Amino acid sequence: MGEKAPRVGVVIVSLAFFVLFYSMGYYMLNPILKTLHEEGLIPGRTEVEWRFNAGLIATILQGTGLVLSFVWGILADKIGRRQLLFLLG
Repeated sequence: MGEKAPRVGVVIVSLAFFVLFYSMGYYMLNPILKTLHEEGLIPGRTEVEWRFNAGLIATILQGTGLVLSFVWGILADKIGRRQLLFLLG
């Protein structure tokens, strides 16, 4: 009764960010690439250049998600999943 229960909302939001970063590079970025280029957010004079730069952005996003997934797993193994969820809460 005196223990503070982990906040499930914070845990779910943090996991959602991990999943978002992991899948954002391909699933969420592709539909808006042309718009981002037209707005000047993705540099490149030719189509080959800006598509290459867009690929780099997608790779960075996916790499970030991959690293965060490993960090989550390592922390869960070292301090335990319950304690990790409690700390995040």
